[in-house]
Amino acid sequence: MKISPAEGWCLNFVVELDIHAPGTAGAFLRASNERRQVVAAYLSTRMGSTEPSESGELADLITRADHRALLRAAYGEPPAGLRTALARSGPRPHRKQFYWSLRRLLASPEDKQFAATIRQLDELDPSRLLIVETLPPAICTPNLVKLVRSPTVAADVAKLVELLIGNGINENALYHALHRVTTADQLSALWNRWSLKSVFPAHPIPSSKCYTPVTSGMELRGVSLRYRNCVKQYLAQALNSESAFAEFTAAGTCVVHIKQHEGQWSVEGVHAKENGPVAPQLYSAALDYLAGHGIRPRPRHFEAIGPWNVLRRLTRAHMWDWAD
Repeated sequence: MKISPAEGWCLNFVVELDIHAPGTAGAFLRASNERRQVVAAYLSTRMGSTEPSESGELADLITRADHRALLRAAYGEPPAGLRTALARSGPRPHRKQFYWSLRRLLASPEDKQFAATIRQLDELDPSRLLIVETLPPAICTPNLVKLVRSPTVAADVAKLVELLIGNGINENALYHALHRVTTADQLSALWNRWSLKSVFPAHPIPSSKCYTPVTSGMELRGVSLRYRNCVKQYLAQALNSESAFAEFTAAGTCVVHIKQHEGQWSVEGVHAKENGPVAPQLYSAALDYLAGHGIRPRPRHFEAIGPWNVLRRLTRAHMWDWAD
């Protein structure tokens, strides 16, 4: 018989009971994954035992009682799905907080989506349970939980969803799109597609006959296509008001890139198609026009970090490569 290893507070507790009731530890180690987790869930509600008689009774309970009896002894009437969730929680007992959180999420009347998602997950562990807690209930689907690799990434997802909705994106449409996601490629493409619908902060220079600010992700994409350049990669910076773009026309057309650092805008670049050189007369005219609005070339600075930085992280190349 192959015995999976165990360690930590639960094994220590069982070994302590084994001193007063020999065989308790052996029974625990030979138990199925579900049995181990049910015992751990029960013991997580106990503070420990010091009296030999009490230890003997406790050892007898965790050795002989069936799973339902143990869960009732721990929680009264356990929430629906708790036992099957424990059966999918692996062979090793987790920290006590895992069992408390699992019961709370399954029993919560306010967040029924969390319970529904937990019941559909094929595996559970502390990290995955924290991912469930971190994602907004409206998008906490089994597929999304499986695609998100850590609670930190789940927090980025929650923040980006909040930013998109705050920028005017229809939340129901966004939620519906996220519910349809089943692969990492689809999720990465979704962030790009929906972020392009966002509107940029106010441009520092007003529009004129020769100066056309880029005011949204879709317009930025259009400039990228017309000029065959990489300005679309600056979407997060534009949303953060770190970078701004415009088309300048004066005996030719070019793309102007200005950048903000510590509240001061400066010229980052002036580019022709395919990032080629700009004709000297057009280049000088663009710089003169920008200077007339108080924006001049200056040495580069480190990038500022704004809330839309989560978009950069979630759309970075190979971001989702761990998924099957």
